[in-house]
Amino acid sequence: MERIHRIGSKTKGGRPRAVVVKLLCFKDCELIWENRRNLKGSRLFLEEHFAVEIQQKRFQLLPYLQSARKRGEKAFLAGDKLVVNGHQYNAEPSDLRSLQLRYGNTLERSQLDLETDNGPAVCFYGKHSPFSNYYWSPVEISGKKFNSNEHFYTCRKCQLADQPDLAFRAERARYPAEATAIGCPVKLENDLWIELMRSGLMAKFAQNSDLKQILLGMGDKLLAEASPIDLFWGTGCGLRSENLKKPSTWRGQNEMGKLLMQLRSEFRED
Repeated sequence: MERIHRIGSKTKGGRPRAVVVKLLCFKDCELIWENRRNLKGSRLFLEEHFAVEIQQKRFQLLPYLQSARKRGEKAFLAGDKLVVNGHQYNAEPSDLRSLQLRYGNTLERSQLDLETDNGPAVCFYGKHSPFSNYYWSPVEISGKKFNSNEHFYTCRKCQLADQPDLAFRAERARYPAEATAIGCPVKLENDLWIELMRSGLMAKFAQNSDLKQILLGMGDKLLAEASPIDLFWGTGCGLRSENLKKPSTWRGQNEMGKLLMQLRSEFRED
């Protein structure tokens, strides 16, 4: 081994922390990875650790991996590539278009255009919509880089609540959903939540021009996060719910959608 170190800070319960290992010989890595099934039934598990750039590409390819496996095809991720029945796909525009033709557009599963009682709307829910906090969109705020707005939001929320250990873990979480789980116990006043989210969303769309153009391209449509469980940020009804067409029946406040529409107006004025 060239290097080995633990991840995160010690917890009060003494829960074992994961370790990152860098081996001198790549063949040793392959041998360990090929035999990981031998750990089944034990308290140990292995997972690959990738650079941020590779994680972003894997994130784009993951839904097609799942679609291929549902069809019974032999598919797996190898680094930043998707292999389906022996054919390799990269996270490049040409390959992604080929995958969309073969398996369908992943955006359709997490975003809908529909007509509501308040006019045309775009409702979203899930990591594949660019409006979602779980969408992989690196941002830099106050000199720190975050892999998504959820990473920033949760990290900063934990800092304000004087929870430095949780903030450290949230910042380094592998996925946005993992950051959410880490910061879930932390509570703040609603006004602080909104201000934090607003600053993160501003950075997300200002620093990623493609996402900014998508937001502006929505015109005057109502934007709504169709979360069936989040009554603060979401509508309280899911993407397939008939109640989405009737905003007056929404159980949630849709604060995420409101913030996105405010930002859209501000970007227009600029």
